[in-house]
Amino acid sequence: MKHQSRFTYSLKVLFSRKLVVFAVCLVVLFVLIAVFIPVLSPYDPYKTDMTSSLLKPSSEHWLGTDKLGRDVLTRLMYGTRTSLCIGVLSVFLSSILGVAIGLISGFYGGIVNTVLSRIVDALLAIPNIMFAMALSIMFSSGSILGLVLVLGISTVPTYARLLTAQVLQIKNSDFMTAEKVLGISNKKKIMSHLLPNCISPILVVLTANIGFTILAESSLNFLGLGVSAPVASWGGMVSEAYTLLLSRPVYAMAPGICIMLLVFGFNILGDGIRDAIDPRLRGTL
Repeated sequence: MKHQSRFTYSLKVLFSRKLVVFAVCLVVLFVLIAVFIPVLSPYDPYKTDMTSSLLKPSSEHWLGTDKLGRDVLTRLMYGTRTSLCIGVLSVFLSSILGVAIGLISGFYGGIVNTVLSRIVDALLAIPNIMFAMALSIMFSSGSILGLVLVLGISTVPTYARLLTAQVLQIKNSDFMTAEKVLGISNKKKIMSHLLPNCISPILVVLTANIGFTILAESSLNFLGLGVSAPVASWGGMVSEAYTLLLSRPVYAMAPGICIMLLVFGFNILGDGIRDAIDPRLRGTL
């Protein structure tokens, strides 16, 4: 009952801010678009038609067509699916690897913590987008899976640093000292107490990082380091259309606006979750 009331209170705090409610609506809207694309659009996002190249917005093509005669709105919606898949899967991968490294580093301490912390510090000294670009040049195959691996690995240090600090703090608490005296196994300590007590900060960072990952994915696609054509991606659409900004502004601006709205939605949602879960951090960012 206590846990239920705490959960209810957290939800109440989360949805008490109109901006957070708006952010949730944005994220849900994009998710629904990604799921129901075939129902929403009658066009094939990959079928080219040079006779319909660069048509202006009309009742038939609401946002016009691109250079290859493909419906811009349809490709925009398929780009939603690409961005969400890459963003969510990348964050899922990086959180698992980062949490594992952080738990090991913080729990065992000593030389293990020293070595892992120095590696993490070195990686954190490199801007995430630069790290992602370097990994993309070396390992990306131009596929969605390749980009997921690249973006996932590039954000592992963030979770590793966070978890190491959390574990070092919890490890010195009274209940952990009592478990040591009782001879509780290390595995049970980690799985039953350390990891559950670290879930809250992980969830906050994970939500906010989805927005960053989507922005990084779009940036890499814009630079030609992301998924290969003809896969629909927002960054790729901006890259194709930026030279037509004056003559076909909708073609270039539509994917940019979508990137902005989705990243905004996840960032505000992350702030809302932070406020709901940890009152000590409320209003500090």
